[in-house]
Amino acid sequence: ANDFSFPCAPCLLPPIAHSEYIFSHKIVVFVWGAVLADPCANTTVGFYKLRCDEAGNIQAAWPSPRAALDAQVQWYLGYLQPEHTRHGYPLFASSTFLDGNRTIIFPNGEQVIAAMQDGMAVIGYVRYYLLTNRTATHVLDLAQRVADYLLNGTLTDPSWAYGGLPRSSGLGAQFPLHIAAQDDIAFGPNTIEPDKAGIVGAALLALYRVSPTPRYLTGALQIARTLARMQQNGSVTSAPWAFRVDAKTGRSVNGAKNGNLAFVLRLFRGLVALGYSELSGPAARLWHYIQTVQIPSAECCLTNATCCQFVNFFEDMIDITDTNRNTWSALELARLLLDEKENLDPDWLHHSRTLVDYAVHVFGHAQVGNTTTLGEQDHDTKSWGGANSKLGSLATRLACVGAPGYYHVMGQNNLNWMTYFVDTDGCPSAQAYLVGGAPERGGWQEDAHTDVVHNYVEAIYALQGVC
Repeated sequence: ANDFSFPCAPCLLPPIAHSEYIFSHKIVVFVWGAVLADPCANTTVGFYKLRCDEAGNIQAAWPSPRAALDAQVQWYLGYLQPEHTRHGYPLFASSTFLDGNRTIIFPNGEQVIAAMQDGMAVIGYVRYYLLTNRTATHVLDLAQRVADYLLNGTLTDPSWAYGGLPRSSGLGAQFPLHIAAQDDIAFGPNTIEPDKAGIVGAALLALYRVSPTPRYLTGALQIARTLARMQQNGSVTSAPWAFRVDAKTGRSVNGAKNGNLAFVLRLFRGLVALGYSELSGPAARLWHYIQTVQIPSAECCLTNATCCQFVNFFEDMIDITDTNRNTWSALELARLLLDEKENLDPDWLHHSRTLVDYAVHVFGHAQVGNTTTLGEQDHDTKSWGGANSKLGSLATRLACVGAPGYYHVMGQNNLNWMTYFVDTDGCPSAQAYLVGGAPERGGWQEDAHTDVVHNYVEAIYALQGVC
């Protein structure tokens, strides 16, 4: 079959474990549980009562997904006000836990996953700025403020082995950051995650393209050159960079495997395109590893975490066995393939579908409204906002480039689902899994907002036929 048919509405699709999904590379088949009447009646998702169409598909809680996106971006512009800043920068740049009043949630709020949270914020704001045809200048200003925090407040000592790289975690009250936090600290105060530096490098390069300020290019180059200098060839047992390293000595301290390499490759290739040919070799070596080791492991990941390469990503998790699979790194690699297409990979469509199918097969959850939400990792299978919204983004993009129609339904419904987690004033919630309860306003900032914006933007483009 080349299309996907949902059960006739009105039906209730009870939440099912991810093991109840059956996948091949050609079609997704759901094994449905009991069918009950009126799935959408008297059901609350996030902040709102669920609305569905006649076919039982979830409808957006807002007039449109774009309206929900605009509202939450507008809400975050409130962090430009002096009372919502710290160290002269938006408060969310230096705190991972904030509530719906833009206030730190103590005690955890003193911690920040700086590189990933803020790098993804910059990427999201740049893409939103382009979505508005470069009219949202306040959003560009917000992107610049966050980028400047990364450059001025998070970098390691330039004389270290991993010198001049943004810290993956820290204590936000410090400026600049000088000690690790989250579970990085378990391996020493100078622990960083090299893959997160790749996110920041790619973010700075994206910002430089729309705001050609030398410091953003300089920052991206520093990150790229350091990563290239420390790069290894990689194998099935060890990635080109360990997951956690001591930034001062360069020593690996945790995780031989490292799932999130798409942003480092994006950074290398982006700088090569600007004329920095010194990075063409490191880019080719990294792509060889991704193409021959990482992507082929996706099929094995379906049933065997031991052989999976999409492991080790989260700052608040410790895994000494390299077996904590995640969706984040696989979907960001799929996004890179969809961006580059045959310029990078002649088999880009098959490989991007394989990566998305792995994520949904292992971590997908069937929800009311014919919605598939996506869990995050083996150690936390909830559908937090960042990981979940990636499914809406990637599924709609796959449909846009000609993949079977069920990807369109999956992506559209997932995007509509995310609108239920934007409150009436625009404040979002990180808890994109919550049905039948009152979600927390704000929360973990990456899942509430900074890793969500770019997913909305790309899904909106794809639904308009811009692939």
